[in-house]
Amino acid sequence: EQDGFELAAETDVLRLKMNRATGHFIVEDKRSNEEYYSYPDPEYWSEEKVSSTWKQHLSSPFMLQYADFSEPIVNPKDMSFSPGIDRIDNLELIPGGFQLTYVLPEAGFAIPVQVTIEGDYVQTKIVREGIKEDHLGLIWIRLFPFFGAVHTDGREGYMLIPDGTGALIKFKDNTLNVNKVYDESVYGADMVYNGLDNNRNPVAMPVFGMKSDDKGFVAVLHEGEEYANIVASPAGVFSGYNWIAPQMNYRSSFLQYTRRNNAEDTGFVDFNKDELFGSDRVVRYYILGKGSTDYVGMAARYRQYLMEEKGLAKTEAGKSGVPLHVTVIGGDQEKGTLTNRYIKGTTTLEAEQMLKSLHDKGIGNMSVTYSGWQQGGYSE
Repeated sequence: EQDGFELAAETDVLRLKMNRATGHFIVEDKRSNEEYYSYPDPEYWSEEKVSSTWKQHLSSPFMLQYADFSEPIVNPKDMSFSPGIDRIDNLELIPGGFQLTYVLPEAGFAIPVQVTIEGDYVQTKIVREGIKEDHLGLIWIRLFPFFGAVHTDGREGYMLIPDGTGALIKFKDNTLNVNKVYDESVYGADMVYNGLDNNRNPVAMPVFGMKSDDKGFVAVLHEGEEYANIVASPAGVFSGYNWIAPQMNYRSSFLQYTRRNNAEDTGFVDFNKDELFGSDRVVRYYILGKGSTDYVGMAARYRQYLMEEKGLAKTEAGKSGVPLHVTVIGGDQEKGTLTNRYIKGTTTLEAEQMLKSLHDKGIGNMSVTYSGWQQGGYSE
């Protein structure tokens, strides 16, 4: 737990403590005295009943996937930090925090990492230039994947995923979440590396977040986000914890065709073997102040980030008022064993009443899309 942590840096808002044995860290919010760990909440550690492999993943400062490209069939495998086998080199304090290199002798990897704080955020960086490979190929790294991970245990909260304009995965007290993992590429799939299609909305913003009771953060992928996925796992999938993390990809898979005809495409999954994707990988975890830890607080802090870091300017509303885009779903159908069941969403009369209510409240500049009005509903 907190034994072995020492102060590494401090701002007006945050304190950063580090552990020399693991590279883990604790961030303390001086406004609320809340603490955020780079590892799962230790209060519930003893209750965890997962396999020894996943127990190691949960305690590790990173997870990574690798492959042996000398084998005829590439079979990627996951691994994490093994105390006693793997080590930390070059650990030193730097302005705002600390840096170190994770060395995995058996796998032949070296991964340089920096952790710093500034203002209200803690920043993690994988330094691209110092990454080393030997006989194995690196596919992806999840650095501090369990930052802020929360055991459900009756707690109120949710994870923010960037599905479309942002969606929430609420904490649930059950173990029926098997396979309900969110894993999507930031900015959508790369057409060069075709993956499997799904019905998710494309990720438009490199953002994710977590709220638990009075605590909350919103994370922004600040550099290298074009090579990243965002992974969210509700409690009950891999462990009893809810966790959400950036996955920094260094190689991509693609389908290597071996035969193509009119009937079917056949092939096998392969990777770009000869090079690693470039750029440092930087994630900023903005610790939200008291009363601002909800969805609205996350959105407000991201807007502030866009204005401060990306030059986003506030637009003034025209004479007709602030534009509001409204999408109304008429109906849809649920697949059944024999026949599909129609589900009513919003009738035309109800839609008319909704829009009149908004108009009466002073919203005069609406753009309305009414979907799913036809027979069979939205999916037709």
